Amino acid sequence: MTDRSKSKGTRSGNVPKRRKQLVAFSVVLVAALIAVLFIRRPSGPQLDPPEITTDGLSKLAAREIAATYDRALKAPRSAEAWGRLGMVLWAHNSEVPARRCLRYAQALDPREFQWPYLLAVNLSASDPPAAVKHLREAIAIRSDVAVAHVR
Repeated sequence: MTDRSKSKGTRSGNVPKRRKQLVAFSVVLVAALIAVLFIRRPSGPQLDPPEITTDGLSKLAAREIAATYDRALKAPRSAEAWGRLGMVLWAHNSEVPARRCLRYAQALDPREFQWPYLLAVNLSASDPPAAVKHLREAIAIRSDVAVAHVR
């Protein structure tokens, strides 16, 4: 009887242990799946690149815009790439597409001073109330930058 009771006890003792292991494994598996889905989920704003025309620009300017645009498209989550494209477009008098790029850069990196500041400067002539809003955002990020206060 002792041999049989020991073997029965061992088998029945393993069942709850196996259930616990199965539950623990299931919890870990579900947590891993959730983590993978969260990591792969697109974050940030949706990319909507501006229409860009280089008509009337020099070949050098057109090449610079095209190269900067390509870099931004290859790095869709890079605030630096989109901000750079905005600055290049603005430098070549494409103010509206430049704003779109600067807004996208600001959405990707909302704690960077230069994006709301550059938007404010860009909008200062065409939309002063929006410019003031962006200046206030820039000052909230870096209140120590005098140029934002002066503007």
